[in-house]
Amino acid sequence: MKTVNKFLIFLLFILLVPSFTCFAEEIPRKETREDSAQRKIFIGPVIGVNFSKWAGGNTIEWRSESEKILKRIPQLRVGIVGTFELNRWFSLQSELLFNQKGSKWQDIEYNDLWCEYHLNFLDIVLLPKFSFGGKRIKFFVNPGISLGYLMGGKLIYIKYQAENGQIFNLQKEEIKLSWAGEDPDETSECLSRFDMEIIVGFGLEVILAHNPLSVEFRWSRGLLNTMNNDFADYTGYSDIIGISLSYQFRIDHNKK
Repeated sequence: MKTVNKFLIFLLFILLVPSFTCFAEEIPRKETREDSAQRKIFIGPVIGVNFSKWAGGNTIEWRSESEKILKRIPQLRVGIVGTFELNRWFSLQSELLFNQKGSKWQDIEYNDLWCEYHLNFLDIVLLPKFSFGGKRIKFFVNPGISLGYLMGGKLIYIKYQAENGQIFNLQKEEIKLSWAGEDPDETSECLSRFDMEIIVGFGLEVILAHNPLSVEFRWSRGLLNTMNNDFADYTGYSDIIGISLSYQFRIDHNKK
């Protein structure tokens, strides 16, 4: 049943692509011929930081008496962003990202042990983008969806001793995630390799030398369990707050 649910979610993602495209194609018909001729294609780099943790599911059961057991950790987001601008207020934005996700929490049984997951995902992102403002400075909102594949990462154990508010004897141990061979390590098997997220973003776009420079704030929430339930009996979903900077260059042949 879990496999079927994942397939249905993936199918929904695939069906959304032509749906957004059909909706976008209808918009220019109501515009003037001049606006219709101004469709533009941009592409460029994007870099940002994610502050991620796991939430939902039964993550509440992981906590002890403290409400701050689960914490966000800073992660990297870098990749390529492309925009197909159909008119002044609507465009389609897609991204191919190296996207780090994860979480940090204190072990319930041992108050002197912290665990950090740093997971490296390859994400494909689709965002319908709604813009408003002037020609050179615009604000935008871009709700959307992403599909990710876990390529690798590491688990970090941080053990320490505390006395009178002082931390000493700090020890770190790193476990590299691997699915190679016939007998992958237990930590890797506990993780699901697929992720799907809903995204809500907003930001500011400034036109510099006819090319858009954008600052975006984004929140995303996972729809698929981070854990592989064949090996783990608890659930959690990615919860990410991020900020990114991108600069795109116009590449279509109708430049003016």
